[in-house]
Amino acid sequence: MKKYWVTFILGIIWLIGLRPVKGQELIGNFDIVSKSKKPITIPFKMVHNLILIPLRINNSDTLQFVLDTGVSTAIITGLPNGEDLSLNYTKEIELSGLGEGDAIKALYSSGNTLSMDGAIGFNHEVLYLLEDVFHLSSSMGTFVHGLIGFDIFRNFVVEVNYVKQRLVLHDPKRYNNKVEKRLKKGKPMKGVIPIVIEKSKPYMTGLVTQKNGETLQIKLLIDSGASHAVSLYTVTSDDIKVPEENIRSFLGAGLSGDIYGLIGRLRGLKIGKYNFNNLVATYPEEEGIKRAVAYSDRNGSLGSEVLKRFKVIFNYQENYMMLRPNKYYRKPFNYNISGIEVTTPVPGIPIYEISKVREDSPAEKAGLSRGDQIIMINGVNATNFSLDEIIDIFQNREGRRLRVFVQRYNKYIKAEFMMDDNI
Repeated sequence: MKKYWVTFILGIIWLIGLRPVKGQELIGNFDIVSKSKKPITIPFKMVHNLILIPLRINNSDTLQFVLDTGVSTAIITGLPNGEDLSLNYTKEIELSGLGEGDAIKALYSSGNTLSMDGAIGFNHEVLYLLEDVFHLSSSMGTFVHGLIGFDIFRNFVVEVNYVKQRLVLHDPKRYNNKVEKRLKKGKPMKGVIPIVIEKSKPYMTGLVTQKNGETLQIKLLIDSGASHAVSLYTVTSDDIKVPEENIRSFLGAGLSGDIYGLIGRLRGLKIGKYNFNNLVATYPEEEGIKRAVAYSDRNGSLGSEVLKRFKVIFNYQENYMMLRPNKYYRKPFNYNISGIEVTTPVPGIPIYEISKVREDSPAEKAGLSRGDQIIMINGVNATNFSLDEIIDIFQNREGRRLRVFVQRYNKYIKAEFMMDDNI
């Protein structure tokens, strides 16, 4: 059985490419359908900072995929609602990735047609996981079927408007932009960040100021499929220091198991001309990321908690990313202060369960446990909230007192605690 290498993590998503795709190959092409080739606009949903776009594979129902710059080959993680799907030319393979567990089985398929409203692509490769190890739908509160990235970014100039929640896909051959003209003349332009595409993924250079005051230039994967702000890999450099004030926490689910690590704060991050202060950073434990590090020389990743603060234009063909600040730009950086992870057993229905509780967190000290079903928060019935709103409540508002009413088996339990920022 042939083995491929893939890594994935929700909350922090990493994917190592199956293989580089050369620009002249016809594999994975995409094009605008209309003869005018005018840009097309695709509305999207934003959940946990992640972009969900509608997509059809061959003659399938409309599916929802996370738009992830860290993905080289489209991945189907599951069909949670029994959607119809047929794949061409499949063969069974094994996938290994982040975490400490064993490889899992998947189907590799080629020669597939992918389509969105206004665009269609032929001869696409697709991976179908035979086991839904990520449970994206329960973690995001809506039906999610997979991830897609390079297939779209290599074929279009992609404009992401996080505020209006829409994508604009431009035909690169018709994309007339003064940025390219200035760059070709060697003239820099504000908001334009040079990027390098390696193994189908975009990388950039950033400057971090650590809590101890030291500055460090680092190479970051630009990862629109990661909901965090910044993740740094201490194993890649002795100069990356974990802040003294930190907490150990669950960071996400990997293909081969859960990922744990430390959460702390950076004093600053500089991207081009833009500066951020007091960012939340994650520091995954070596065991969870050693496979990813072995396939890349990056020092970490830049996630959507930063990207969403801009209108972003990705231009892989000209090797740049353009940033324009939006209304989220000056918002503070938060993390899961309460210490509980919340999922829904039935996507689309407001039933919420605690899936994990961080050790020594405010929620654990208050007596909350894994498996508790949330009934009320501060006197408001949980059914009045979306999963995104529930998670936001447990992440923000340091100093706020929360009263959480839960059902545990046949008992009803009231827990009360103060949101306390320990980093």
